[in-house]
Amino acid sequence: WEACRFVEKTHWGYYTWPQNMEIYASVEEQPKLGRSRKELSEAEQVIYDHFSDPNFVEQLIKFLSLEDRKGKDKFNPRRFCLFKGLFRNFDDTFLPVLKPHLERLAEDSHESPQR
Repeated sequence: WEACRFVEKTHWGYYTWPQNMEIYASVEEQPKLGRSRKELSEAEQVIYDHFSDPNFVEQLIKFLSLEDRKGKDKFNPRRFCLFKGLFRNFDDTFLPVLKPHLERLAEDSHESPQR
């Protein structure tokens, strides 16, 4: 299992292969999960501080749930990558701050909170 290398990009190899293909590092080479703030790099600490702040998260969620084009909005892969990257790099550290917003948005039947 650890010897397998998985390619995340579904379009690679469809027509051609990239000159340089990047894949995830093996488990031993990846940073450990559940790091404390002291163990993070300076750049990671900035992200950690912002996403640990309930006021910042509330403003971000309000912004992300704004309607851009009424009835024509669709799935935004960049937003998906934002949250995927947060959980990949910081594990579930921000879940206590995000969970109340996720539950509220999931229960709402209106279109705008479903972004």
